[in-house]
Amino acid sequence: MLAAGLRRIATVAILVAALSALVGFLVAHFAGVGGAAQGAGWGMCLGGAMTALVTGQSGSPSRMAVEGRWGLFGQFWGQNPALPQSPLWLLGSSLIVVAGGIAVIVLTY
Repeated sequence: MLAAGLRRIATVAILVAALSALVGFLVAHFAGVGGAAQGAGWGMCLGGAMTALVTGQSGSPSRMAVEGRWGLFGQFWGQNPALPQSPLWLLGSSLIVVAGGIAVIVLTY
């Protein structure tokens, strides 16, 4: 079970890093604002930070569970299922992506 969780974190980190690095590379290449490797590194930093921001803003688990049970007509029609909770493992993936982006930027200077 632990290996499956770590595999999920690594897979998502690789996907987010690859997509972010591609966007950063394209922006740096076509805008001419820096080297390709540094553009990829900055893209990874921004992509990881945006992923962490979106994950962190999805609400607290206790508040989401209460709102799912006591929504509109919740007390009349019985308990509704709890609303989906934030995937906190995604924060680990975004941290890995940001750290990789920082490493790329530092190593290319």
